[in-house]
Amino acid sequence: MAAAGVATILTLSACAPAPASPKVTVGADCSVPASTSVPTLINKVFSCELRKAGVPEGTIATAARQADGVAWCESRHKTNAVVYGGKYLYTPNPATGYKYSAAGLFQIIRSTANAYLPGGYAKVHDPVANTRGAAAIWLWGYKRNRNPWAPWSCAPGTSAYSNAARQR
Repeated sequence: MAAAGVATILTLSACAPAPASPKVTVGADCSVPASTSVPTLINKVFSCELRKAGVPEGTIATAARQADGVAWCESRHKTNAVVYGGKYLYTPNPATGYKYSAAGLFQIIRSTANAYLPGGYAKVHDPVANTRGAAAIWLWGYKRNRNPWAPWSCAPGTSAYSNAARQR
């Protein structure tokens, strides 16, 4: 996605203004300047969230690199991406009645977004909120010694992830 598209979406969230220097910085709330490219945004925000949670630096570097790959595989870095198919697309969840609709950079479904994204599903297309939510989901698995990428079909180690990496 072009930087202009990211800028439009980022202005909807309370992001810190761009710093005077060209260096990208991340605020205490893991926000980034609106002019930040999507891959850099993912790296900075995902790393910031993991760092705040006390994850070791070596693990953070690997996870942030993988997060960029997952987002590319899931949405091709399109912040406005919405799931186009799948057997659950128009099926209401028996517990909530919501129809499944994965959206945003990390293709997060409504119930998961409401649980993990700052601002819930209403912010699913905000790349900072979506990335922060993806980091929170990742942390849930990591802290329980589970595969933190298990919730994604485009997880590292899957054929979908490998195929997407070759198309990049």
